[in-house]
Amino acid sequence: MTIRPTIAFGPETKRTSWAWVGFDVGRELSKYFNVIFFPKNIKQVPQADLVFFIKNPPDNEVWTNLKHRSIKMVYCPIDNYSEESAIQKHAAFLGQCEAIFVHCSRLSPILKPYCKQVDFIEHYNRFGLSEMTAYKPSGYAVWVGTMENLPPVINWLQEHPLGLEIKFVTDYPVLFKDCITGALPIKDNHELIKWHPKVQNDIMSGAKVAFDIKGSSFNQMHKPPVKAQQFIVSGIPSQPTKKATPQSILWPTDLKYRHRWKWNAGSQLTTGKKLKRLVKHCENGLPLKISDYITSA
Repeated sequence: MTIRPTIAFGPETKRTSWAWVGFDVGRELSKYFNVIFFPKNIKQVPQADLVFFIKNPPDNEVWTNLKHRSIKMVYCPIDNYSEESAIQKHAAFLGQCEAIFVHCSRLSPILKPYCKQVDFIEHYNRFGLSEMTAYKPSGYAVWVGTMENLPPVINWLQEHPLGLEIKFVTDYPVLFKDCITGALPIKDNHELIKWHPKVQNDIMSGAKVAFDIKGSSFNQMHKPPVKAQQFIVSGIPSQPTKKATPQSILWPTDLKYRHRWKWNAGSQLTTGKKLKRLVKHCENGLPLKISDYITSA
């Protein structure tokens, strides 16, 4: 009987990034490996062949214990770093990692000096529509994201109104209302709608267009491109960078071309199908990739 390697994922948190990159990926990999999850603030990670740290890097005590036990480590920073100088604080840990998996390709050259192996890996398609939506000649614009990412969006919309109703699907803290109208200081008619997977699916299904605005901070400039990906896969017209790739994110300056939102969604059909094939390819290749890190010298 073949003994399957054990992979540990952690630390567990309530953030979407953990559910997406930690729990969901771990659950999928449990088809091929023994998978365990460990909580936040743990002092010693259970015995494993490979440990994934998702977003939150471990304390020195934790990673040095793993090093002494000859357990290999992989770090997925996602959007953890608020500024480039913060990376230096974790230099010792990063240097002991078997690999760093980044979700934004622009992070690769920044992290290369700290770790010999930095790989780009896509988020899987968690929130894209199951079927591409039909093009809509009229309707509303949709923005999806957490409240902490709203300030640059509001700042830009104050100077550049879209002339469309906007539905902001977000995690606002008001408990007794699922929808708030006109709460933001912008000119466009809009609603704040409390986020839930089904709510996001329904709102995206009815949207004419989708958009995103990134700020100029280090954190904002190195966000994973998941929104661009989910809009493309869903067939929702959106305005990406001029040199658009699945790895690109959306920029404020390019929204001056918003007249292009009149394009028929069919122009994005090929891109969406290619991206779906890419996701499927990544899924098929992932178990072998993980095995490479476990067995590497």
